[in-house]
Amino acid sequence: MHRADGDLGGMADEDPRPPFRGDPVAGYRLWFNRDELRSRGPEVPPRVEQTPEGMRYIAPSDSDAGGTWIAVNELGITVCLLNGYRAPQSPETESTKSESTRSDSTESEPLDTAAKDSAAKDSAAEDSAAEDSALEDSALEDSALEDSAAENSEAQGRARWTSRGHLVRELAGVRSHAEVWRQMAPGQLARYRPLVLAVLVPDRPALIVRWDGRDAVLDPRGELQLPVISSSHEQSEVDRRRRQRFHDMVRTDPSSGQPIHAAELEAFQSWAPEAGADAYSPSMSRPDAGTRSQCMVVVSPEEVRLRYTAGPPHSTQPGPSVRLPRRMKPRSRR
Repeated sequence: MHRADGDLGGMADEDPRPPFRGDPVAGYRLWFNRDELRSRGPEVPPRVEQTPEGMRYIAPSDSDAGGTWIAVNELGITVCLLNGYRAPQSPETESTKSESTRSDSTESEPLDTAAKDSAAKDSAAEDSAAEDSALEDSALEDSALEDSAAENSEAQGRARWTSRGHLVRELAGVRSHAEVWRQMAPGQLARYRPLVLAVLVPDRPALIVRWDGRDAVLDPRGELQLPVISSSHEQSEVDRRRRQRFHDMVRTDPSSGQPIHAAELEAFQSWAPEAGADAYSPSMSRPDAGTRSQCMVVVSPEEVRLRYTAGPPHSTQPGPSVRLPRRMKPRSRR
């Protein structure tokens, strides 16, 4: 299962002139921390890639599943992904549900459980203890077979999920919000576990999509949700503490909610306590997981670039940026 917990810290306008939205030459800066289990493979640093339709984009890669958690294309459109944590049924089951019956889907992670048959009781009083024992042994064997079948079914269900990181690659070539909207129907998302998707277009408000395994909720004024936070550990408390830290460190415009100074936003995304990172800091650490990397996307009228920090940003120096010339007008689809 592709995991990309972390923080989508927010965006600051690249040009200091307000207001910035609606200007087709507009730009922005965006910070994204990726928190990951320590058991997963290393990340592949960002590089320039190309969609089958010819759109170039910059993205790092997940070495385990081959997907990515963030991509910015040559039009300056960024797509980034965080995990959700309400798991649906398997895609095969979900795809058979109509919209009117989707509320009946399970509310929790599938568990490796199976019904246990009680030992068969022979009603005849003259049955010997040996016969009773034989019946109980048979019942236990049947129960073990059922357990095995349930485990196999669950394993097959998990194998049918598509890694969420592949959705980002599928959307890396989008040219507008409208193209994203068309791909966010529940039937099209049913093969993915719950997720949060953010799409940033230079001259439009951010689009935030929340997919819980049953319903997709799209917010076309998504920057008002920033920072977007995902954690498999104490989600509510992590969210509360990081938002409080955000409000303490980052001044925002009262009308738009956007950070006023990019340097304050960067400081927030890289913050950890002096005593060391913990589960609640934006640059985080737990025994089983930690912030693996930070990506900063910069879109300006001249270029798009992605600066990658290959480690927790509170203790790791950023690497060089990968760049693409910015293309102002999308090519027609082939």
